[in-house]
Amino acid sequence: MKMIEAYIDGTNVKPLENYTFNPNQKVFITIPSSDDEYFLQQDKEHRQNQFKALEQLSTLFDKNEVSAIEESFNAGIKFKN
Repeated sequence: MKMIEAYIDGTNVKPLENYTFNPNQKVFITIPSSDDEYFLQQDKEHRQNQFKALEQLSTLFDKNEVSAIEESFNAGIKFKN
């Protein structure tokens, strides 16, 4: 399973990254609420910086802990500051 950000115009899904869909491919769509900062955040550079910081911190964790953190981010879990 892969999680991507996209917009839907009511009919067509428009991914924000290159992704090739198969014909009649099943997808799961999550519609964020207006107060859900994580999904509404448009600043891709900010997210990339967060992942870079996580990569730097990952040297402090063992492989299982790193995998758990990556899965959490991929699932959309937001850690509080």
